[in-house]
Amino acid sequence: MTLQTIWPLINVTDMDRSLAFYRDGLGFEMVASWEAPHGVAWCRLKRGPVSLMLQIAGGEVPPPVEGQAAELYILCDDARALHAEFLARGIQATKPRQMEYDMIQFRVTDPDGYPVWFENQV
Repeated sequence: MTLQTIWPLINVTDMDRSLAFYRDGLGFEMVASWEAPHGVAWCRLKRGPVSLMLQIAGGEVPPPVEGQAAELYILCDDARALHAEFLARGIQATKPRQMEYDMIQFRVTDPDGYPVWFENQV
């Protein structure tokens, strides 16, 4: 039995705001969704081979606490070029830096406070 991929599910408090961030800002495409009376309640987004799911959180969801919440690490071909693309789309991001473990990485923070890292191997 072979594992194929992983699709993380991110609970969001405002779907429109999250879609603006992930789709319009980070360049993901919505490939599946489930509509509720108030709009999109769940969706799967994809950019290249990377997929993630967004779902409206039930009730009031506290913001994630760094070190206690999941962080997403997404491998890419060129973190610096992706950083420039995101900045051009108005996304705030940390400056790319080369880490001591031979990765170049930068971080964006989604509207609900989840850290999303993009990195490539040197």
